[in-house]
Amino acid sequence: LHVLLVVGVVYALVRLLRPLIPVAPASPDERAHARALLARYGHDSLCWFHLRRDRSYLFSPAGDGFVSYRIRGDVALLGGDPVCAPEALRALIRHVLDVFAANGLIPCVIGASAEAMRAYRAEGMRAAKLGEEAVISLPEFRVERLAKRVRRAARVIAGQGIEMHIGTMAELDSTLVSQCEAV
Repeated sequence: LHVLLVVGVVYALVRLLRPLIPVAPASPDERAHARALLARYGHDSLCWFHLRRDRSYLFSPAGDGFVSYRIRGDVALLGGDPVCAPEALRALIRHVLDVFAANGLIPCVIGASAEAMRAYRAEGMRAAKLGEEAVISLPEFRVERLAKRVRRAARVIAGQGIEMHIGTMAELDSTLVSQCEAV
């Protein structure tokens, strides 16, 4: 019984004395900084998911790159590629892995590109493929090619007055972005 008590106290002390990492969603200033970095370095269709309100940010020491994450237990769940200049990718990943290790967190990355996965692997992480991203070339898209079921669903949606606007997140006004984030 005494051994269990000692182990419990030691575990609690280790948890309390380790460096702290933010687990709360990002502040408005952090979100604005992340948005500016995304406008500069964001390069894929998933990068704007970094702006979800449930994400926390870990910025590089110089503030010129970041990753977004959520903490679940002892796992830091990173979504998408790190956002930074290409030449800073490895340094940002090393910094992120060091910070998470110092906090006793196990990093898990979901939705990273092949380039980012090569950099994560070079820093000692392992990879498992979970799926593929579907990209539709809108100039070549023809509704006539869709299956009958999908065309029917498109008519129902159009009949409900739902409109579609094509553009990047960076091109949208802040009101529309807020509405999309609320969904």
